[in-house]
Amino acid sequence: MAGRFVLKWLSLALFHGLCVSAQDYPLPEPCTGPACIDINGLTYQDFSVIRRESDGIYFRYSKSNETGQGLSVATAPALGGPWNYAFEILTELVNPMASDRAATNVWAPEVHFVDGTYYLFYSINTAPFNFDLCVATSPDMEPDNWTDHGSMNVPVSTTGVDQATESYVRLDGNMLADSTDPSGVDGFHYMTFGSYQWGLYGFQVSDDLLTIKDGATVDMVYLEQYNGGEYAGNKTEGPYLLTNNGYVYFFYSIGNCCAADDTSYNDSVYRVQVCRKLVTDLPTGPYLDRDGADCLNGGVDRAGTTILASRDDGQVFAPGSIGILTDPDLGMVMTYQYWNITQANQDADPKLDGLRFGYNLLSWDSDGWPMLVASS
Repeated sequence: MAGRFVLKWLSLALFHGLCVSAQDYPLPEPCTGPACIDINGLTYQDFSVIRRESDGIYFRYSKSNETGQGLSVATAPALGGPWNYAFEILTELVNPMASDRAATNVWAPEVHFVDGTYYLFYSINTAPFNFDLCVATSPDMEPDNWTDHGSMNVPVSTTGVDQATESYVRLDGNMLADSTDPSGVDGFHYMTFGSYQWGLYGFQVSDDLLTIKDGATVDMVYLEQYNGGEYAGNKTEGPYLLTNNGYVYFFYSIGNCCAADDTSYNDSVYRVQVCRKLVTDLPTGPYLDRDGADCLNGGVDRAGTTILASRDDGQVFAPGSIGILTDPDLGMVMTYQYWNITQANQDADPKLDGLRFGYNLLSWDSDGWPMLVASS
């Protein structure tokens, strides 16, 4: 789930065309309030949304845009808003990284509710691109009522392109959940993670959900492959695992998120894909796409079934960083971030060029594959 830098090429895309699927996906459902979009120096990127059990208030946790600002939190009485900035948490980290590097920014939150406790999984990073998976807990998600447990002790791997670069990136942690309660966790405690260039991985989590399980190994779930330049469209991140009707569904974001100078490569920008497998003891794969192709194979043109991509009209561009939850009125919903790059939008107000909060109803077709639909 994670955007990286400024989308410096948005204006170029308006003139060179959108190199994405021609299929029209549904427009996002309505969102009201100032926190529906990045504005006034606040960044609502790489977010996770959950509805508080006690009063139905929605909380949206997102990566902040400044070192030391922790995670930004926006709240709303309903999924459609009005969304307003509320507060920040984890501005002071109490536990260092497992690798003993000094932490800086807080990234990629994901929150779950289990047995009366909210578990907030997040990542901290050091330059240039080293991360650690961490967790904090709270009984009510109030700003001063979080316990930071620090690192989940996922081992560091330094067998990448050089000894300063990890072969997998401990970022974008996601706990396996069931479609009957996407905001909870599955009885088999399993976390997937990984970001952008180094593949997607997973490991079993301890019973208390605070660390990697004793003796557990880190397993590859999705192809480890780094390609830059024109082949940047194969970058994958933001994994999301959900069980439904006998299958484990593996959602992820693929393509250039927020930095691309070349929009000529087909399907190079952010989009959401899914693969699936039958439920077994381990959700490590292999995962197959709708055509039965193994999603571990294929290089830059690897397998994967796209369920959300840019619209031809530009109202949704480079969508990704998804989450899934159940709304009492709408049912199952998929949330995501996106850009609106229509000229009309830019002409109306330059401040409206920021990253946006989007969501759509999530349904399942007759073959059991997820799809996004409009509410009316």
